Amino acid sequence: MKNKLEDSKFLNHRLVNLLFTAKETLSIYSNHYTFKKRFPLFYDKLNKIEYLMLTFSLVIAYHFRVGHTSLSIITGNGIAYLMYKEMIKNKIKGNKDLDIENLTSYKQFKESLDLNQEKILRLGAFFIDMLSTFPADIFERSIQFDESKYGELAVLKINSEHLEEIKKNIVIPPSSLPMICLPNPWSDNSYGGYLENKYEQKSLITGSTHHKHVLKNK
Repeated sequence: MKNKLEDSKFLNHRLVNLLFTAKETLSIYSNHYTFKKRFPLFYDKLNKIEYLMLTFSLVIAYHFRVGHTSLSIITGNGIAYLMYKEMIKNKIKGNKDLDIENLTSYKQFKESLDLNQEKILRLGAFFIDMLSTFPADIFERSIQFDESKYGELAVLKINSEHLEEIKKNIVIPPSSLPMICLPNPWSDNSYGGYLENKYEQKSLITGSTHHKHVLKNK
């Protein structure tokens, strides 16, 4: 993401200009009392173009698989985890002798910010709205019943005005791609899959909570 923000060709792209337009809207929101009331413990950390870029890539990767609610949770978790990684990097940068194994866990980080599932959903929905409303309008929210998306009525679609540009300049998160090495094994007390999942601890089951699956053994 950092490399993209330093790439002049990337920065001059029309879609990126829309992301920076959304960033201007985000900056306005970040100074409003309702924004501070909505995210009181971390509102001052959210005014970043990186979170909009992450939201864009996650929506592109998952919008055809899940509905708006599930996508909001995926996006909220992605932003929260990126916030966590930035916090860890800053701690390590300030003290290179720090014992990495004894650093704050992602779970502890979320608890410190009172980031429960509802607030994760609201966080993701807020950033999706930044890209789904004027003046960005990269995505469109519509209401339809789609059994493939676990019965969620609200779904996201790519604005047809930007569809061809997105197809030619696809940006998706690495976690949505196949692994090029062996994944970590799953067990009763450890999270497997992508190597970083040891810290992020994503569930083996993805998608909507409405499918009522119960995870008894990771």
